[in-house]
Amino acid sequence: MDTLASVIVDEDGRSATFSGEIDLASYEELMAAVSTLMGLPGNLECDMADVSFIDSSGIRLFVHMQRSRDEGSAVILHRAKPNVARVFELAGVTALGIQIERSG
Repeated sequence: MDTLASVIVDEDGRSATFSGEIDLASYEELMAAVSTLMGLPGNLECDMADVSFIDSSGIRLFVHMQRSRDEGSAVILHRAKPNVARVFELAGVTALGIQIERSG
């Protein structure tokens, strides 16, 4: 069963809540939705609690967000499920400054 991905971006541009399966099928839609977050200063807090799956296209989305942040700022992934956190870790995104906080 496919679970459509979605994102809710807070008006302040400092946080976003993701859900569903973040993959090639949802990449373009999610990239358009987070475009307002690109280039903003400071950390970006991402609630990942409802993300059930991520593939390399999803990783690319978060890498783009990280690269658009100012120096010293990070994309911080909160409450990532173990399987989702593991994909991020295997992709080596922490070397780019992305921070991963696993769910309980």
